[in-house]
Amino acid sequence: MKVSRGLHISLRVGLSLALFAVLAWLLVLLLPPVSDAEFSELEAQRATELAKRSVGDMSLWNHQPLILAARKVGPFGHPGVSLLAFATLPAVMTAFRQVQPPLCFGLPLLKQESWLAFLLVLVYSALMWFVLGVLLASVVQGLRRLFPHDSHATAGAG
Repeated sequence: MKVSRGLHISLRVGLSLALFAVLAWLLVLLLPPVSDAEFSELEAQRATELAKRSVGDMSLWNHQPLILAARKVGPFGHPGVSLLAFATLPAVMTAFRQVQPPLCFGLPLLKQESWLAFLLVLVYSALMWFVLGVLLASVVQGLRRLFPHDSHATAGAG
C-alpha cells in the first residue's frame, strides 16, 4: 500500500509530538519521589476528608500537588513540570478520573494510584499529541494546497 506524501508528513509530525510527550513525561521520573512518610500523611488526610464527604461532594480546586509516579508535579509540586502537566491536562484529568474512587476526586493520589495514573497519562498524552500533530499537519498541508506559494512569481515581481 502506497502512502501519499501528505499523509506521510502528517504521520511523522504526529509521531514526533507523541514521542516528545512520552520523553517529557519520562523525565518526571528524575524528580525526587515523595517519601513514604508523606504518603502516610496523605492517606490519613484522605481518610479524614472522606469521613466528611457524602456521595455528591467533590473538590475540583485544591492546593494539593498532582502526584504521578510517586512524584509531585503541577503548579503546587515541582515548578519545572507545571507546563507539562498543563499541556497534557486532558490526559491527566482523564487518568485521575479512572484511577481515583469517585469520592476522592480532588484529593492527592496515593502511591499505587499515582503509578497507575502515570502509565495512563503516558498513553493518553501520546495519543492526544499524535492526533493533534496529524490534524495540524493536515490543516497546514490543506492550506498550502488552497493557497499555493509560487516563489518564482514573487521573486520576479520585486
